[in-house]
Amino acid sequence: MTRLTACLESDPEPGTSAADEAEVLATLIAHYESAQFPVERPSPIDAILFRMDQLDLAQKELVPYIGSASKVSEILNGKRTLSLPMIRRLRDGLGIPADVLIGSSDGSTASSAAKQLARLGGTQTQVAPIPRRRSTPV
Repeated sequence: MTRLTACLESDPEPGTSAADEAEVLATLIAHYESAQFPVERPSPIDAILFRMDQLDLAQKELVPYIGSASKVSEILNGKRTLSLPMIRRLRDGLGIPADVLIGSSDGSTASSAAKQLARLGGTQTQVAPIPRRRSTPV
């Protein structure tokens, strides 16, 4: 890291040996970090909670994506799994990648709805625009 920092601080010109060295060191460090410190996928519940925090959403604001307030509570408490329509609405409405929502909350295999979505090719994720919270209540 020290050597990479020194290389980058010298602001090498592209195509020079110093720039090549910085690129090789950066690649080696990135490979080492990904092998030694892999980033785990969040559970579907963690992903929903994270997005709620990002958008400053309350549980009741998930009703259009999940269903009734009781279903929202059951999902967030791990007592119910996400259905295929829920996964699609959360993906489209909140921009949470479907492959994250397909994963299970306990790390085991995906739910039957998630498996059906995967068979239908629904794991291809596209980032949807993130809705902004309204400044005035409706």
